Amino acid sequence: MFPPLSLTTLAAYIPDRYKIKIIDNNLEKLSKEADLVAMSVNTYTAKQAYDISLEYAKNDIPVILGGNHPTIVPDGAINHANSVVIGDGQLIWKNLLSDFESGNLNKFYRFSQFKFENTKPPRRDLLKNTYFLESIETLRGCPFNCDFCSVTRFHGGKYRFKPLSDIERELETIKKHSIFIVDDNLIGFGKEAEERAIELFKPKNISIDDLAEVYNDLITSLNNIDSSFRKFFKSFLNSHFFKVSIFTIAESIIAGRIFERVIRDAIQKNSY
Repeated sequence: MFPPLSLTTLAAYIPDRYKIKIIDNNLEKLSKEADLVAMSVNTYTAKQAYDISLEYAKNDIPVILGGNHPTIVPDGAINHANSVVIGDGQLIWKNLLSDFESGNLNKFYRFSQFKFENTKPPRRDLLKNTYFLESIETLRGCPFNCDFCSVTRFHGGKYRFKPLSDIERELETIKKHSIFIVDDNLIGFGKEAEERAIELFKPKNISIDDLAEVYNDLITSLNNIDSSFRKFFKSFLNSHFFKVSIFTIAESIIAGRIFERVIRDAIQKNSY
């Protein structure tokens, strides 16, 4: 439906002298021709990723695992890879690739949270498939630390905002008119976050028909949001083809705890 933004984002930070190939395993067959393989892994893809790692290991091709699941359970993930990247991966590539070339990959690479300084646009040029939507990220982090959610544990408890100027430059490079905003908490919480959201949604000199499926449980009740923002956001919804998934806090908690139970059962059964 929409492209693997994590892979195109990380590819932008790999030095130019390396040849990069992005494979979307939802749509493409895996390539056996590689010197080094890196995979972004969520819990629901962990077993598949571990199976893929084994296939590459049979051909003596080193595998790097990163993403949400390996960050949270690195001691389990390292049993299925040569190295595990813990946390944000943008700025580890120079050291990791240098270690790879010298034949001395570390088991773990840790990096403090990426601060969205001097950001680079994702390498969308590396994608071969046609997707229904494009995707973009505007912030990371969440202060709520819900017990069923991994966002705070993975991205931290403070909002890290991508500069609006960087977002606008990135939007100018996107040809599609339907965009999926991948932020876990788009509007944020507090006056600063609300003011930024207003600036983000103000009309730009960019043709965008549909900002699709913004998941944001803080929009559960617009009556609890500052009146100026509420007025602006309602006006925005009335003037755009804008799909918003709205959940009440109770619904989010119930859905989250059901999902948490499913994940825990999967981990126990498959020893992730």
